[in-house]
Order: sequence, then structure tokens, then C-alpha cells
Amino acid sequence: MTALKQVAIIHERFPPDYAGGGEYVVYQMAKHLQLRGVKVTVLTTGDPALTSYDGITTVRLPCSVYAFNLKASTLLPYCRDADVIQAFTYHSILPASKIANKLGKPLVKMMLALFGKEWRTMKGPVVGRLFEWFERKLVRMPASHDIYISDFSRHYAASLGIPTQNAIVIEPGISLEDYRSAEKSYVMFAGKLNPRKGLQQVINAATQLPEVQFVITGWGSDDAMQSVESLRNVRFEAFTDRLSMARLLSHAAVFVFPTRIETFGLAVAEAMASGCAIVSSSELPFAGIKVKADDSHAIVEGIRCLVEDPERCARYGEENTVKASGYTWNAHIEALLKVYERTLQSSNQNLDN
Repeated sequence: MTALKQVAIIHERFPPDYAGGGEYVVYQMAKHLQLRGVKVTVLTTGDPALTSYDGITTVRLPCSVYAFNLKASTLLPYCRDADVIQAFTYHSILPASKIANKLGKPLVKMMLALFGKEWRTMKGPVVGRLFEWFERKLVRMPASHDIYISDFSRHYAASLGIPTQNAIVIEPGISLEDYRSAEKSYVMFAGKLNPRKGLQQVINAATQLPEVQFVITGWGSDDAMQSVESLRNVRFEAFTDRLSMARLLSHAAVFVFPTRIETFGLAVAEAMASGCAIVSSSELPFAGIKVKADDSHAIVEGIRCLVEDPERCARYGEENTVKASGYTWNAHIEALLKVYERTLQSSNQNLDN
């Protein structure tokens, strides 16, 4: 077997910089690889003075995530000693591909996000089509292995005409030790405050259920935060970190998440681990009430049903705690290391030939 010694991880952001669940996944991957004795260097954007985070070596370029696509030549020297280059959608795949080709290194791509036509809703019909085109270009770029983080994300890629026959699914973990169930008292939503996550549907539900207490935690535009804070039965908590979110989830009886599209849905898994019943359009297997993202009536009635039946709500929460126990970082890293091992073996065979 070929010994894996060093991995270059390239991603557009890395803690303490944060824009969503992608940074959490990349951080946990780097952290757990190092715990397994693999040397990791993370190449990202940000303040060059920050050369490490939680013991993980970082190289940060003072540029935007969009300009990061053009930084292959700057990043290349830091990849010379890597056995494998690991990149992610969106803004690291292009430079990583150029570096891998130049150095003859194996590249592994992980699809942390894949939105397809939903870009047109998020960015408008013109700009959205440009993002859709760019996403398709990146996902189709050749690599030693393509990794999706859920079966349904891989199936969605196939529905877009993207070859997935040789793709691998490795689900992310969650920090199970951080999540626990405590006394339940409210309905909760967590995530970026934007239309894709279903924020307007949550606001609509809170408006129609004035007797129900809601807690919303997240980040987004000032307008989005003001629209949330204006409701009397909603307590808004600005997102700071996942530990703070875990404390809020521990007291949530119901977690509502009417997302339009997800590649996995970390917030749902974390809510499950916290013993919440779920009302969501998520494709993760959960105990609760499945709704369509745009079905306002079903979302409201789903919440009402669970709030008015605390025994059923508690039973779903207990079932979800069990279901969530399978999402571990150890399982994720075990599967990832097997991919790297196969990648290195294949790369060495090609060199021998």
C-alpha cells in the first residue's frame, strides 16, 4: 500500500473566516486528517498574517473568492510536496486543476454545493445562468475522483447530465458530542437568511402562528435580519459559531427548514442530533413531517401539528437522535482515506506504465 503523508487542501474560505457549512466541513476534514497523522496545508483566502488555525497550517491570499480562481501560479509552490490535492466547489477547483496538471499530482474534487437551475432564483435570470454555467464547468472538470456528500446530490448531478458513474458518496459528519437534548420550548430555524433556505416561509409560519415561540439564528443582509426581528413571537440570535447554535438547538422542540435545495443539510442533521422533530423539505431521512419547500400551508400545519402533540413531537425527536448518530467524522475520514489510497495506487500505476 502507498503511504499518504501530505494533503494540500484548497478552499475559498477557512476559519475563522466563515460563510456557511462548507467551511465547517473543510475544517473538520483537515482536523481529522491531522489526527490520523497526515500533514495538511490549507490554501485559502484571507489575512496572510494568519498562518495557522487550531494547529492547521494555512496559506491565505489577500484576494476575493472570485479572484482566487486565478491564483494557481501563486498556490502551486505550496502543493509540490503534497501526495494528493483536495479541492471543493466552487472557487478552488479551477486553480487546483491547473496545479494538479502542472505538477502531475492526483486531484480529488468534493461537491460541497450544487445548485443547478436554482442559481437563477438566487442570482436572477441573467447572472444566475452565468453561475449555473460556471458550476457545470467546474463539476465536469476531470479529477482522479469525484466525491458527493449525499446520494441525492449525486442523483441531482446525474439529472443535469453530469457523469456520475464513477463518483463516490461520502457523507459529512457532525460534532455529535456538541449536541444534546434539553427542555424543549420553541420552534427553530437555523441557516443563511436567504430565499433558498426558506426564510420567507419561516416568517410566514411565525406570522400565522402568533401563539408559538420561534427562534431564528443565522446570518445575512440587514434587510433579512430586520424582517425577522420585527415579529413579536420571534427571537433572533445572530449566528456566531456552531457551539452557540447547538445550545439553541438543545431547547428546540421542532426544527423547521423549508430549503429549496441542499447538497446535504448539516443544520437538519444537527437538529436531529439535538432531539428535534423536523418539518422540512430536506431529502435527509428524518422523523417528522416532510413538506414541499413552497407549500406554505403544509409548513404551517406541520408545525402546528407537532406543537399541539408534544408526545408525538418528543417521539420524533428521540428517533432523530438515533438516526443522527451515524453522522460521524471518523466514518467520513475512514472513507476519505480509502479514496486517497486508491488515488495514490492508481497514480503510481500510471507512472509505472
